[in-house]
Amino acid sequence: MNEKQIQLIQSSWKHLANRQEDLSDHFYKNLTNYLPERKADLKKIKQDKGFDKVIEAIHHLVSNLPEFNRVESEFSMLVDQFVVKGISQTDYATALVAFLHTLEESLKKIWTPELAECWIFAFASFHQHLSRKLEDKKLKAVI
Repeated sequence: MNEKQIQLIQSSWKHLANRQEDLSDHFYKNLTNYLPERKADLKKIKQDKGFDKVIEAIHHLVSNLPEFNRVESEFSMLVDQFVVKGISQTDYATALVAFLHTLEESLKKIWTPELAECWIFAFASFHQHLSRKLEDKKLKAVI
């Protein structure tokens, strides 16, 4: 990620700093619209403050850009918690779309195609980072 992308993401996130609980609720609503078949599972996650934890983890991700290794264990623990509650790996792409939709709605006054591209690139870069880590672990297990 380049410095401009990082600055755009971090400055847009600051607009949401005092609204993280609202952002969590908004994300939950969008996600249940995108995954109606998972509504019961998502409700359990909401009751356990799981969406608040997601927003907090994203806050840490944004704060530590581009140092993904600083937040990988936090996201790994969240994934483990969500698997127990019925959320599968195939749901994560949909969750990303729902989260980007949440950002767009929450940042409508400053949301631009460039900002959307930066957020998408950040998540894609983080996903690539995690995928490499997983591959490294698999390779180490084989060696």
